[in-house]
Amino acid sequence: MKFVIAGVDRVTGAERRIEVEAESEKEALAMASAEGIMPTSARASKKPKPQPKSPAPPVPDSVPGPYTYKMVQIYLGLQVVNERGNEAAHHMQTAVNEWAEHGWEFYRADRFDVFEPPGCIGILLSGLGIWGSGLGKVSHYHVLTFRSPHPRHEF
Repeated sequence: MKFVIAGVDRVTGAERRIEVEAESEKEALAMASAEGIMPTSARASKKPKPQPKSPAPPVPDSVPGPYTYKMVQIYLGLQVVNERGNEAAHHMQTAVNEWAEHGWEFYRADRFDVFEPPGCIGILLSGLGIWGSGLGKVSHYHVLTFRSPHPRHEF
């Protein structure tokens, strides 16, 4: 079992934290002491085992239609150094090709506008003519949609 031991370094007095593999808390405290730590606390580490990543999550039975869809938000606030005119296309092509390598077919691109109303202070300051318009803020988000054939449908 893994334990996280916190304590003070006997030589420097600095706070230290180590993780040790031991059969019991008593054994873990002894190991920390051997490392030059005066333990102040010990707790069993509860780290989950890492799960392998899969390109596509399992599809629930409730998903209708022949495709599974995936939306990916991309950033298009590009800075142009030499004006060639195709920087945005190149950026999107890179993203589309990256997902195509994982079996996803590009379906469409969309822009979503999200309105954020001003907070109380923004309304107050704009009303006094001190700061801002008090109208809020609109953020623009660009989303690429990909699709993959649904595993339960044959084409």
